[in-house]
Amino acid sequence: MIERTDSDHAATPAGTFVLMRVLLIDPSVYAPQYNDPLATALARSHDITVIGRPERPDQVASEYPVDGHFYRLSERVRRRHVRAGLVVKPFEHAIDVARLIQRVRRDRIEVVHLQWAVVPMLDRVAIRLLRRYCPVVFTVHDTKTMHGSANFVQRSGMRAV
Repeated sequence: MIERTDSDHAATPAGTFVLMRVLLIDPSVYAPQYNDPLATALARSHDITVIGRPERPDQVASEYPVDGHFYRLSERVRRRHVRAGLVVKPFEHAIDVARLIQRVRRDRIEVVHLQWAVVPMLDRVAIRLLRRYCPVVFTVHDTKTMHGSANFVQRSGMRAV
């Protein structure tokens, strides 16, 4: 944890407050309606970074800035050929998750909050690895994966997550 002094934050007896480094992760930006208010509220007392995919030209901009860590290649491919982007995405997910784990370790992130398991078989392993470095919070938004429209890759491994 990082100790900071700031008159805008609740003070501890020593006149400092604790600012935690938190990553709020929604790889495909499925839930900006959850991400924006949560990130805004947490940012009042913590260092928050929202991580997702690069912003799309046709998407409504998030209120809270999103770090486009995930799917940089597949998003570029998707602009030209949607199906090719979908084929690339699971493979790129594995690379991006490995980069995320390195980032958590390097930046000494103190809490990771996952909004979705995009590739549950892989994400369950990633969650175990992330827990070596910090607590992991996982929010389940649906009783049926992807509102019941999940493909095989998205459904497989979800119960284990």
